[in-house]
Amino acid sequence: MKAITKSPSLIQRTARRLAFFAAIGSVVVMASGCAARVESRGISLSEKQIASVEPGTASRDDVLATLGSPSNTASFGAETWYYIFEKEETVAFLESEVKERMVLSLSFDESGKLVDKKITGLEDAQAVTPVERKTATAGNRMSFFEQMISNIGKFGK
Repeated sequence: MKAITKSPSLIQRTARRLAFFAAIGSVVVMASGCAARVESRGISLSEKQIASVEPGTASRDDVLATLGSPSNTASFGAETWYYIFEKEETVAFLESEVKERMVLSLSFDESGKLVDKKITGLEDAQAVTPVERKTATAGNRMSFFEQMISNIGKFGK
C-alpha cells in the first residue's frame, strides 16, 4: 500500500518564501547599520600639489592658485596659512575615531614669498585634558522658585 503524502498548498509555499525573504531582508538591514560611516573635513591636498609650492620660489598668489584658500591663518606673529584635512570614521553608535589628519603650515615673509613649509599629521597630535573647574560669578545664587517669584510684575504694561 502506498502512503499518500499531501503536498503543501500554494499559500503555504508562498508564506514560507515570504518569511524567508523577510528574514534575509532584516539581516541585511541590521548589518548595514553596523557599516562604518566615513566623514572628511577640510582641504584634501595631493602630494603633487604640496610639492609644487616650494619655499623661496612660491609667492602668496602662487599658493592661492595651486592650493586654494587656506583653512585658517595665524592671528599673531608671522603670516602663516594652515591647510587642514581630517578623516573620521564612526561605526554604528560608537564614538567616532580620527583615522587621518594632515596640517600643512605655510609661512610667508613681508614681501609675500613662501619661507617655510611644514606638514604635521595624526602622529604629531597631543592629547589635551580640559580642566574641570568652574569660574565663580558675581551675584546672588537664587533657586528656581526665587527666580520665578522675583519676575512677578516685571513684564506687565
